Amino acid sequence: MNDEKITIEWANPERNLIRVIYKQRGWTWRELEAIFKQQFALIETVTHPRVDILIEVGASNWLPTGIPLLSVVKNVAQYIHPRQGCTVIVGARGFLKALSDSIMRLRSMTYRNFHFVDTLPQAQALLDEVRRQRDKANSRAAG
Repeated sequence: MNDEKITIEWANPERNLIRVIYKQRGWTWRELEAIFKQQFALIETVTHPRVDILIEVGASNWLPTGIPLLSVVKNVAQYIHPRQGCTVIVGARGFLKALSDSIMRLRSMTYRNFHFVDTLPQAQALLDEVRRQRDKANSRAAG
């Protein structure tokens, strides 16, 4: 049995979408930091101008234990890769979701590409739309 609390992998053969799954409650900042470093390293292995991130938190607490939320928000920002595209967080609920969303809006330049959705189909629809808009902008810039 795999006892990892958080897993990370490429979500597609094109390697332009990383999937992070928070499988259990009780993970720590150290485990989260290791995932951020892996995510950064995965992005470094490809040359795509943007790599999107799909984060599934439905089975977890989605914030590390023992650390205040503001510290998490501050620390996460240092692990955002320059080529990291849209980050979609699936399944976050309740007060922490509302509070996190508010903080991310206040720090809008850092977290402008972070979005919360309830389901995987909503995440896919959002990613499809973001990629359509990105492709359209790239076409205009090239032409």
